[in-house]
Amino acid sequence: MLAVRFIKAYPEAYALLSQYGDEKTDAVVKFDEKNFAFVKAISGTEEYSSPADYAEFLSRFVSEELGARLCIGVGSTVRGFYDLASSYTHAAAALKYAEIFSGGEGVHSYKEYMLVKMLEEVPKERLSEFMSDVTDEQIKEVFDDEEMLLTAEKFLSSSLNVSETSRSLYMHRNTLLYRLDKIEKATGLNIRLFPDAVTFRILTVLYKLLKK
Repeated sequence: MLAVRFIKAYPEAYALLSQYGDEKTDAVVKFDEKNFAFVKAISGTEEYSSPADYAEFLSRFVSEELGARLCIGVGSTVRGFYDLASSYTHAAAALKYAEIFSGGEGVHSYKEYMLVKMLEEVPKERLSEFMSDVTDEQIKEVFDDEEMLLTAEKFLSSSLNVSETSRSLYMHRNTLLYRLDKIEKATGLNIRLFPDAVTFRILTVLYKLLKK
């Protein structure tokens, strides 16, 4: 199941989403002008490799047709009607986490936020103690700088690919490299390297959990 949230209301959104559901097996449920659930049955002849792949297609289509900005949460694949509630819970959780950690747009799976879910179970006092142990004022400056944090997160979500990150941010390659160097100088973490990127990601999650 998919949970679909539009940044602003579009009267034609329900009809448009319904066009991409098979009338016998699929369903679109409207909660309000911005929020919908999309139940998509999967058959052996599907041209999409995964629910997330289909969600990417749906997101592109709706964005092009309406000029809309939206976020889609991808729930777990289930075998029966009675498991749909669990799948929607996962999809809705993906939307919630995307709002906090990913800017509230794009396609996001519940599994993408397993680290967040695990850290949420830790008392905030313990998280705060750990954060204090591993950070200093320079690192906090990076986290408090929305532009720098966006650059780092886009670099991580682009699989540490400089060219792809530059294109998605409409940023000159040299500007991006300068920012990555600045992040390394402030944090001691070279996020071009996978181990440091993982550490930076964990610290980012901790920072946002403590801030929310």
